This record gives sequence, C-alpha cells and structure tokens, in this order.
Amino acid sequence: LRASGVDPAEALNGGWAALGVIRLLAVLGIGALLPTVLLIVWGLGTVVLLWPMLRSAWTLHRLARSLGVVTNGTVAAATGAIACELDVPTPRLYLGSAGAMPMVWGIGRGRILLPAEATEWDTVRLRAVLLHELAHLRRHDPLTQAIAQVARALHWFNPLAWIALR
Repeated sequence: LRASGVDPAEALNGGWAALGVIRLLAVLGIGALLPTVLLIVWGLGTVVLLWPMLRSAWTLHRLARSLGVVTNGTVAAATGAIACELDVPTPRLYLGSAGAMPMVWGIGRGRILLPAEATEWDTVRLRAVLLHELAHLRRHDPLTQAIAQVARALHWFNPLAWIALR
C-alpha cells in the first residue's frame, strides 16, 4: 500500500474505499451529477409515498361534501354529550351508507363517520362506538398519523422510519 501512495491507516478506516468510489465516479463522468440524481430519486420516493395520503384526504373531503353534516337527532345529541364528557371539541358527524365502517379523520376539527343504521342502535352500542371514535380525536390520532406518514415519506430510505410507523 505504501508503494501505491496510500497510507495503511487510511485504508483500514475506510478512507481508501471512499477514495476508490470517488475515482470511479470521476472516471465514469457522473461524479458531478450524483447529488442531482440522488435528489431526484429521493423526491420521487417522497411523492410516491405522499400520494396515497393526499388521495385519501381528497376522497374523505368529497365523501363529507356528499353526505352533509348531521346536526339533529339522537346520534348528534349523543356525540355532543360524549364529546363534552371527554373534553373534546364536538366533531362534525356524518352518516354514511349502510355498513359503513365507523371512523374519524380531520386534523383541525375532527369528523366522525358512522353507518346509517347508527340511528337504530341501542344507547349502549352507540355510546361504546362514540367513546371509541372520540378517544381517537382526544389522542389526536389523525394528526399523529399524518405526521408519521410525512416523516416516513421524507425519510423513506431509512429502515428505521418504516419500523417506527408500525
């Protein structure tokens, strides 16, 4: 190694390998383009991971507009009462089609979707479902999930970002 002009200590700590990679990139003529190529690849990965999140937000926005907010009736009254009980701002309530899965969304003001048959549920079942859904809003789960999704999209190349989102 000394004959080639490389310090053995530098070769042991990886400096020599890095020098070889830099020389290879220079020989191939892509050394100057590498940061640009890496930035483009990172950007494409980020967009690919953010796209489903944006598409879901748009779909939920359209769903809410098509359903309209429920402000009257036993379900709306129960939602308001339980929201007060949990010290959560009263969310917008939507009744979807029969069999719709109860869910929450919304980073600012929360929104709850219940199936149409929720108007026929007994008070125990209605209370249990609303307590569950409002607990998500109390813990700010939609915001936490959005932050986690954006963090993973920005750090998609890091395996720990994928593990942390589980």
